Amino acid sequence: MAEIEKVGKDNLATYTGFLSISKIAMILIALLLIAMAIFLV
Repeated sequence: MAEIEKVGKDNLATYTGFLSISKIAMILIALLLIAMAIFLV
C-alpha cells in the first residue's frame, strides 16, 4: 500500500510541475504575440 501512495505523490508533484511550466509558457507566448502586434504593425 505504501508504494501506491508514494507513486501517487510522485505523480502529483510531476503534474503540478507540468501545470506551472505550462502556465508560464502560455503567458510568455501571449506576451510574445502582444509584442509582435505592437512592434511589427
